[in-house]
Amino acid sequence: LHQVLELVSRYSPLDDQEVFNIMNLLDPVLRTSNSGVVLAAVKAFIHLTKDMTQVHKQLYQRVRPPVLTLMAGGSGPEVVYCMLKHTELLLQRAPGMFDQDFKQFYIKFNEPLHLKYLKMDVLAQLGTVANREELLEELSVYATDVDAELGRRAIGAMGKVAQRLPPGFEKAALDRLVEFLQIDVGYVQSEAILVLKDLLRKYPARRAALLPHLPRLVRDVEEPPKARAACLWFLGEYGREVAEAPYLLEAVVDAYDEEANEVKLALLTATTRLFFARPPECHALLGKLLYAATNDVSTQDVHDRGLFYYRLLRADPSKARAVIAGGETATDGGPPDPERARSLVAGGFAEDREVLAKDQLLAEFNTLAVVYGKSQRHFIAADKRPRNAAAAASFAERRPRAVALPAFSAPPSSAVDLSAPVPGVGSSGSEEEDIARAIAASLAEAEAEA
Repeated sequence: LHQVLELVSRYSPLDDQEVFNIMNLLDPVLRTSNSGVVLAAVKAFIHLTKDMTQVHKQLYQRVRPPVLTLMAGGSGPEVVYCMLKHTELLLQRAPGMFDQDFKQFYIKFNEPLHLKYLKMDVLAQLGTVANREELLEELSVYATDVDAELGRRAIGAMGKVAQRLPPGFEKAALDRLVEFLQIDVGYVQSEAILVLKDLLRKYPARRAALLPHLPRLVRDVEEPPKARAACLWFLGEYGREVAEAPYLLEAVVDAYDEEANEVKLALLTATTRLFFARPPECHALLGKLLYAATNDVSTQDVHDRGLFYYRLLRADPSKARAVIAGGETATDGGPPDPERARSLVAGGFAEDREVLAKDQLLAEFNTLAVVYGKSQRHFIAADKRPRNAAAAASFAERRPRAVALPAFSAPPSSAVDLSAPVPGVGSSGSEEEDIARAIAASLAEAEAEA
């Protein structure tokens, strides 16, 4: 049955009526308990309706119950993982498909970690205005789990839920993330800082809840460097509203040699941007930092950026502000403009965009490509592939060829007798000997052709 469904997924119907006839015939297959057969049927449905956008919503609603049933039917973790990967792909094509079933993806205490991680990625795509409070409450429980990686993923999922919600409904997620800043657990604080950085880039008007905690975070958060760099970004972006911002940066500049390279780069940008907002307080501080950066031979990146900022400021401070702080959400040193900030990230963040085209993976539905998250052509290393068309053609000629079967053609007038013995096979000896002789004959024929 699985092979038949694979043939259906390669068939091109003549018209829409034939599409509906085939789908009606295959509809009972969705009620089987074999996950491979169900996914093959879903693949056939997706292929048959690829040019019928008017039925896509109805199609995805039809395949939703069998997918959920197989995922929650008590199958082994391997089957559940496979179903979750295919669910994640379906969500990319049909957002909102499983929104009403978000509780089906809650984590169970006895599940393997790889299933928990994948469920967290799926839950991040299921947030809506209606379920946001309940979903955020569940993710908050996972955030303080004993497994640090699970906690990080839960906090990251809360940030993705907030980004997915319409403007005005993100406050619930932001308030919970700010609460995590008061928990004395390193990975919880650091991940909350990183998520808040992305959210405030989109919703700068919500910064008031964070700013009272900023001085303490700059002093206390040291690991990982990415989180410390995010704290410095806050100072550079909103330092005009933090009275002690120059003094906080001064303490970091004094310990310049002890900071990681990522923190040094963030320190350069934050101090320069704060200089444009509060020049008298940051003039001497910026000079001290640029001197340390331009004489820093431990890393080329920091040295080059410090030298670039120094020469840019000497050449033309107004142009330096346009270059260094050109993407900031504030104008003329005033408070950030929420509408301008929202327009800068209206299309989403570049790091969240899928590298692979969704249609490419959907064409390889029900294969390992979906599980691995990459196309089949990436399975073979580049140095192992044929280097030119001639080599590829030669390789294809040496491969055993399958007999091409007509799809959905009428049966011939005289049916083939399947009970008749195949010449050369089964006439004598055991089945293993017959298979061995067939393989030897195929290899000899391939060598002769080569």
